[in-house]
Amino acid sequence: MTVPLHLILAAAGSSRRFGGGDKLLADLNGAPVFVHALRRLLPAVTGKCVIAVPPGRLREFQEAAFPFTRDLELFWCEGGNCRSESVRKGIAALGEARGIVAVHDAARPLADAALLRRLHDAALEHGASLPGKAVSDTLWRGDAEGLLDARVEREGLFAVETPQLFDIGLWHQAAEKLPGKEFTDDAGLLRAAGFPVALVLNPEPNFKLTIRSDLEVLRALI
Repeated sequence: MTVPLHLILAAAGSSRRFGGGDKLLADLNGAPVFVHALRRLLPAVTGKCVIAVPPGRLREFQEAAFPFTRDLELFWCEGGNCRSESVRKGIAALGEARGIVAVHDAARPLADAALLRRLHDAALEHGASLPGKAVSDTLWRGDAEGLLDARVEREGLFAVETPQLFDIGLWHQAAEKLPGKEFTDDAGLLRAAGFPVALVLNPEPNFKLTIRSDLEVLRALI
């Protein structure tokens, strides 16, 4: 039996560094950023799709998405004040669903269905997976005065991305082991609970929209 793949699109961030306005609603070649992130992944999704948006702004995001998603069955929920809370609410919105869940940052509109399928295969084998790139820059640790302290060996270091995938059952086990703990990503929760997470190397661009000038780069790549 095919194991379903669900999607939680995490769109509840604050856009503090963007420089005005919500970056996920910014126009990217004719559609909001978060709509690109959604539609590029959907061909690989075989289960439910949940979009977690900032508290109190559900209608705003639904109206922004409607012209591009009127043919889709979507589930919406309000996220929380941190990523962990938004994921918890997204999981709750899936109800009794079973299978693999992909949690994706809506500010990463370049990830596509081909990457998601590769991650799904890895999650089926290991229970969880995420994409990443080997660190190629020289790394230094700085001191409290802003001076170089010590060089960090980059061998074995990876910059990780989303979507991050996990078996729903494993997530519930991890959450029960570590109640109330906050993590910056889903891999952090699973690893802290003792579960393996597979790293899938992703050579394609998949950077996160953070500052306004990033939009120009995305417009050339999308």
